[in-house]
Amino acid sequence: MRMWFVENDKVGAVFFCDTLGIYAVTPEEKKHLISWSAGIDFSDERVKNIISTEQQKLEILKQKNCNTYPFYSLTLNISNTCNMQCAYCFANYGNYHSQDRIMSIETACKAVDRCIDYYGDIGEIKFFGGEPMLAKDSVEAVCRHVSDLERKKIINSLPVFRIISNGTVMRPEIARMISDYHINYIVSLDGDEHSHNSCRRMKSGESSYEKIIDNINMYRSITGCSPDGIEITYNGYHERNRIHIIDMIKLIVSETGTDASAINLSPVMTENKSIRLETLDYVLEGYIDEINDEIRKSGIDYSDKKYRGLIRILKNRMRSGNRICEAGKGCIAVSADGSIYPCLMFVGDSKFCCGDLSDDLAYCEAVSEKMIGGYDVMENDPCRSCPVNKVCRQCMGVNKFQTGSICKQYEPQCKALRKRIEKAILGIAEGLY
Repeated sequence: MRMWFVENDKVGAVFFCDTLGIYAVTPEEKKHLISWSAGIDFSDERVKNIISTEQQKLEILKQKNCNTYPFYSLTLNISNTCNMQCAYCFANYGNYHSQDRIMSIETACKAVDRCIDYYGDIGEIKFFGGEPMLAKDSVEAVCRHVSDLERKKIINSLPVFRIISNGTVMRPEIARMISDYHINYIVSLDGDEHSHNSCRRMKSGESSYEKIIDNINMYRSITGCSPDGIEITYNGYHERNRIHIIDMIKLIVSETGTDASAINLSPVMTENKSIRLETLDYVLEGYIDEINDEIRKSGIDYSDKKYRGLIRILKNRMRSGNRICEAGKGCIAVSADGSIYPCLMFVGDSKFCCGDLSDDLAYCEAVSEKMIGGYDVMENDPCRSCPVNKVCRQCMGVNKFQTGSICKQYEPQCKALRKRIEKAILGIAEGLY
């Protein structure tokens, strides 16, 4: 079995790379584990029990197919237009290098029906843009249509409805729609007013921060709820001004009422020199030291949603498959004109269009698999020699933006992600999470 030994000034740990087992170990126990891997006998009972447990786990895993990606998520790019002009937008300010348009009700409902006919139930329907609130009628029509399908028992259960909004569009009827259909309402907000407005302004050039905060307050007053999530894009402005992520999270919790566990942190993806990050080290792993220090000091966990997801994956031994990600298998995206892509990161790029809603989805899936399905992380470098290749989940879209190839990893990101996982392993071994 593959083992990876990591340590800091608080704890030493062994990570079983194929079973995701994590144990705090003493230097003497580490020596015994190394002896065992070399075929040398020893007498330590705890270490023998650890080895026996992990051998049993590995045998169970060998009997399972851990590389399947059941379909889960349908993204509807419901609005190929936006009222903002964010400096780091990868979608050409919302229209994906195409004409501005709103997905019609007919196209949106057809996309849902086609997925249900082919895949069965859908776990999640994600409304994306552009700014999806500009397509309120189409969003509401989809929610109503899917609710009717569930009521008629055509589907077994309702999917999670999720909408990712810039937060600048809100009216009482929108707030009521979100509440009535239990839509997960997620807003983009990049910290304090100056940080946010440095990159996220209206197309008119106006500030968007005050408008977003006012809209969140309106939403809370009507529904009695805070947004279900906040998206932070950590960018060069934050980096140059040495803005601490934990301070950003604390501020957003205070301003919006959203819990830290629902705040999603992502590094910026752009070649724009004025806002790109010089290094990924801090945003992907460095700030975790701040999180851990806060837990030790106050007992409060301010870690973001992605990091908590990593902890959950490790603690529950949720191994990833051998593909880089689930694009084209576990998810698809449909653009406003009905074109189909492996995921939202590829929308608008004709090289990755795998059909449209007039095509058989089996054909679209086969086209997608031919385009992106051949890379196996257990057979290709640098992934196959990496100790965390059964837990690291990369993004083909990020690879595309950073390296120009969906299957070529961005080395600085790999390095930072390995360190991030190392810190998570040590935090679990220390008992922080």
